[in-house]
Amino acid sequence: MNAYNTYAMTGLPAGPICNPRRASIDAGLDPAQSSAPYLVADGTGGHVFADTVQQHNVNVQKWYAIRKALGER
Repeated sequence: MNAYNTYAMTGLPAGPICNPRRASIDAGLDPAQSSAPYLVADGTGGHVFADTVQQHNVNVQKWYAIRKALGER
C-alpha cells in the first residue's frame, strides 16, 4: 500500500494526484462552446460526443458492448 492508493486508505492522498498543464486549466476556466454536451469513451482511448440524450444512450450501449467483448464488467 502507498499513500496514493485511495482504495486501501481512508481520506485524501498525502499530496496532489496530478499536475494539470496550463491548457487544461484554461479549458476548465473558459470551456469551448459546444452543442454536444454528452460524451462517452469510444474504445480507442478517445471519446464520442452526442447532441441528444438518445444519441448518448446509443453510444453508451456501444461502449458497454466493447467492454463486454474485452471481458470487462
